[in-house]
Amino acid sequence: MTSPRNIVVLSATIDPSVGKVHVALSDKRERLNQYLSNINNLILNSDFDCIVFCENSLYQHDYSDLTTLARQQGKHLEILSFMGSNDIIMVKGKGYGEGEILNYAVHNSLFLRENTTSFYKLTGRIYVDNINKILANSPHDNVFIRWDVKKKEVDTRFFRTQVGFFKENLSHLLDQCDERTSMSIEEVYFNALKGNPDVYSFTSYPVIKGICASLGRPYDLGFFKSAYRIIQLKIGLLDLRRLK
Repeated sequence: MTSPRNIVVLSATIDPSVGKVHVALSDKRERLNQYLSNINNLILNSDFDCIVFCENSLYQHDYSDLTTLARQQGKHLEILSFMGSNDIIMVKGKGYGEGEILNYAVHNSLFLRENTTSFYKLTGRIYVDNINKILANSPHDNVFIRWDVKKKEVDTRFFRTQVGFFKENLSHLLDQCDERTSMSIEEVYFNALKGNPDVYSFTSYPVIKGICASLGRPYDLGFFKSAYRIIQLKIGLLDLRRLK
């Protein structure tokens, strides 16, 4: 099997009720339809040639139409579904579930077996409008940006990492994700990656579209906030390497 050039891992929870996770958007059919729509969009409109959809509620669905569509487009679609550690997620929060999904994908995907393979991570129901521009200008394997200069957090909605780098630097941090002590996955990753010389920044700010499931609000920053983030990115304020 020829190794795909651009791989994306979509993290998903179709039925949050199985883990009693409180989110504003909890209807499983609506969530499923948004995931399916995003996969369809990525197949048809993005330059990803491999999409790994990994969800942690063991929701049963027939994805054959999408796998056929992917094949017709010369792409791969891999579906991974497992039951997450719901008892722990209920206590530590959804960030623990997000980290567990990534760990599961890295250790179970047919396309992520080699430590030298790089992949993008994308939260499953959101889309990056300028994704193809980013894919065309991503010479580095490990690309993360800060959420905002005011926060000690990594933007975990979208990043790029090499399998070996992820296993060495992030995979083992799962147990640190505990929202009871304000240790979100964003902050855990920030503490692990700040000052790392092997971490680079995006050359273009990811224009993220979609609805935040936790709050039920659009991710759209609006013109002025978007312009502000773009400036922060361009002058290096979102670059984790600059931090100690």
